Amino acid sequence: MGADKNKPKINKVKITVRELVDSEAALDYISKHPLRGKLTYRLGVVRRTIKPFLESFTDAKNNLVEKYGVKNKETKRPEVLPGSKNWKEFSEEIEKIGTDEIEFEAIEVTVAELEEKVGLDDDKEAAPWLTGEVCGDLFWLIKE
Repeated sequence: MGADKNKPKINKVKITVRELVDSEAALDYISKHPLRGKLTYRLGVVRRTIKPFLESFTDAKNNLVEKYGVKNKETKRPEVLPGSKNWKEFSEEIEKIGTDEIEFEAIEVTVAELEEKVGLDDDKEAAPWLTGEVCGDLFWLIKE
């Protein structure tokens, strides 16, 4: 039997924690736009796949803020500000975490799928929000 043309391609992804963290905003941005049901589902699967990695990074970062931070007088929460006494140590530890490589599988999303029009308004550009910057941030997910 041949491969099912409608079956999504699954890619093995190997990126750094920093690349994944940096791509989170682009994924959020895409998810806020009208997309076909199939694509909405695929992006949901991807989000659930990467969620544990992002949560682990956030937990580690919060622990470092607790370790190196100074309590903000207004919010009563610790913070580490650029140029502060412990900024260098904090930044170095965050950078070390960011260089760790992670691997996971992700359903491939194509530019053509993202550009498919949703709705009946054919006068509008399909996806004016799909910029090179968004595609660049999601290099591990979006393929031509």
